[in-house]
Amino acid sequence: MLGLAVDSGTIRKWCHLVRSSPKIGPCREGPYAKGGVEPRLEDLLNDPVIQAILRCDRVSPNALRSLIDDARTSLKSRQFRM
Repeated sequence: MLGLAVDSGTIRKWCHLVRSSPKIGPCREGPYAKGGVEPRLEDLLNDPVIQAILRCDRVSPNALRSLIDDARTSLKSRQFRM
């Protein structure tokens, strides 16, 4: 059996932090601050974080754009068959 020596005061503080309700901050403003609003694909592809991830994964923005366009076309053709 494994044993763990822990200060009981630390456990109480940790449990208090876990159980506390999340604080509701001020309402955010901006084009995508409300649910249901999605950014345009070009806005996402121009985002520096997305560009860094694409570089890390060795994916070009054009290749991703092409993949998404193909998926859109495929999904649209399936809707009309039903």
